[in-house]
Amino acid sequence: MASPKTASNRRVQLTLLGVAVLTPIIVLAFSLSPIGRRLEKALYDEWFNRRGELATPEDIAIVAIDVESEESLGRYPWSRTLHASLIRNLARAGVKVVAFDATFADQFPADDALLMQVIEETGITILGAKTQSTVRRQGVMRRLEEPNLALRAAPYGIVDIEPDEDDSVVREYPIVHYYQQGTQQVPQLGVQALKMFLGIPLEDTIAVTYGGWRLGDIDIPRGPDGNMLINYIGFAGKVTRYSYASVVDDADTDIGDWDFDAFEDLLTDGFLEGKLVLVGSTVPEHQDVRSTVFIKTSGSSGAQLTPGVEIHASAIETILQQRFIRAVNPLINILLIILTSVGVTILTTRLKARLGGFIGIGLVVLLFMTGYLFFRHFSLWLEVVAPIAATILAYSGSTVALYLAEQQEKARIRGMFQQYVAESVVDELIAHPELLALGGEERELTVLFCDVAGFTSISEGLTPTELVSLLNEYLTEMTEIVFNEGGIIDKYEGDAMMAEFGAPIPYDDHAWRGCMAALQMQRKLAEMRPVWEAEGRPELHVRIGLNTGIMLIGNLGSRHVMDYTVMGDNVNLASRLEGANKAYGTNICISEMTFDQLRGEMICRELDMIRVKGKEQPVRIFEVLETTDVGIPAGFSGMLERYEMGLMMYREREFADALDIFNELVQMDPDDGPSRMNLIRCQEYLSKPPSDEW
Repeated sequence: MASPKTASNRRVQLTLLGVAVLTPIIVLAFSLSPIGRRLEKALYDEWFNRRGELATPEDIAIVAIDVESEESLGRYPWSRTLHASLIRNLARAGVKVVAFDATFADQFPADDALLMQVIEETGITILGAKTQSTVRRQGVMRRLEEPNLALRAAPYGIVDIEPDEDDSVVREYPIVHYYQQGTQQVPQLGVQALKMFLGIPLEDTIAVTYGGWRLGDIDIPRGPDGNMLINYIGFAGKVTRYSYASVVDDADTDIGDWDFDAFEDLLTDGFLEGKLVLVGSTVPEHQDVRSTVFIKTSGSSGAQLTPGVEIHASAIETILQQRFIRAVNPLINILLIILTSVGVTILTTRLKARLGGFIGIGLVVLLFMTGYLFFRHFSLWLEVVAPIAATILAYSGSTVALYLAEQQEKARIRGMFQQYVAESVVDELIAHPELLALGGEERELTVLFCDVAGFTSISEGLTPTELVSLLNEYLTEMTEIVFNEGGIIDKYEGDAMMAEFGAPIPYDDHAWRGCMAALQMQRKLAEMRPVWEAEGRPELHVRIGLNTGIMLIGNLGSRHVMDYTVMGDNVNLASRLEGANKAYGTNICISEMTFDQLRGEMICRELDMIRVKGKEQPVRIFEVLETTDVGIPAGFSGMLERYEMGLMMYREREFADALDIFNELVQMDPDDGPSRMNLIRCQEYLSKPPSDEW
């Protein structure tokens, strides 16, 4: 049968195993939930803000349809004639690619012809197109909305930028789109512009690979949501901008009051030569602004959003510089969740709660820093919110399980010991349960037996109620003394009491504590006897025996009923010494093993040498008289030296001289039992000497 301690340990182990198994499952479910995804992505955004902005792109510029341009050219949209002038001027400035973050599905026949003519003449323009989505019974239907018929011969790319469904932040950039049941591949605007910028034929299909896409010699990795993760350059405005109006404001174009021929200065300075230029709106009212990983508040204006044209620019720079962010394999994230769950659970069981808490906090900080360092130095997105959640959950679950188990163990220990040990001892055992070796262990202890002299006669003169009342009063005082000296009550048997010192809490001075308890018990009884006499109740006298040695101690019994007790020959010797008091006329009798550990702190006198079952050599026994700091008891002054002299002569077979000394001592104190016993022995041996083997 398993002991309660073993069963408790098994329950704790099963509970902790449950924590280690359930934590990864719960955390994985959490990581896939909307709130889990938002937290993970919010931390991903934090990595960008901690890293800071990157250098301004050298090969990319933006021609902004901005507020200043609307003030000079009128409200957008403008005539395609202006777009044609813009393309001509950019071509004159040496621009390699002009990509419009705008769609051209509306019809302006006259202007479209001119625009198409300029596009064909310059050969540097990419127009914008978009996807029309229609919700039907069979699902969402996606249709390509190309530039109008007059411009359809021009190269184009898709301008749509879809934010994350979880929090409306744009983190990924589409590479290609498919239409007509997947047979038509149309690149995203930035990808189409890059093909032209890198000299890749526009008609070439972008290869789809296992991990993403291939654009010329560049492998583009796929992000967790199926598109490319954008390595953002910085906050809105980081990419070099030129106002649309300043680029079309050349010597041949009259734009009214704002006509300063500004483009001629740009052309002279050569700022645009060799660049990839994106044309798009930066006016918030045009509603082409999005939330990105770089978001900051600016006074009362609220969140600072990023124009779509600048998102295209960041995506292009990511590919152009091959500064890709790769998401760590989901299997590694799952493995990290499992390792943190199991590891924290094991650590929590091995360490103290406070130390485990510090390590748990350290692990959370380590995971946080690891996620950031992976991002900063290796451009890897390691999801750490889930492992952090696993750390917190595993620590909390393990701590709660251990706390409940500890409370259960404390209740078990309190229930086990509160009946026979002092409250302070119970508290010490609860604080240090390792002191208990439930099931039995060998340990050096001091055991005390106490019995009332003549109890049978006393009990015959009392009613059961009176007897119980007297015994309870007596045992209460004796028990309190044992508790005060750090002992435990092993058992009561009628008027008899058995106690141990040095268990379950070990004390180096257990022998002294036991003898001190015996002296205190005798002193207390001396105080109580006059009260009992005055009340007409019997006066109790007790005999006490103590022995020190190796004993077997532990919880012994059945699975449901146990007794914390001691066993062994040394226990039996203590019981015999308690009974020996009757023969020697003493009150407290101890063995030489107990005497040797008192180190002169008790005043004792040797009584005899007795034969003990199982031992070849006889055991010396002593009477405890008083502590050395109190001094020799009244009536014993001058007697002890004479007693020791008489005992020495007795053992040297000088019985006549010994007889004289013991006779002298009996004359001094007729009630001194040891002197009287040795007197009788000397008389017997004078008449009948013992053998030589005596």
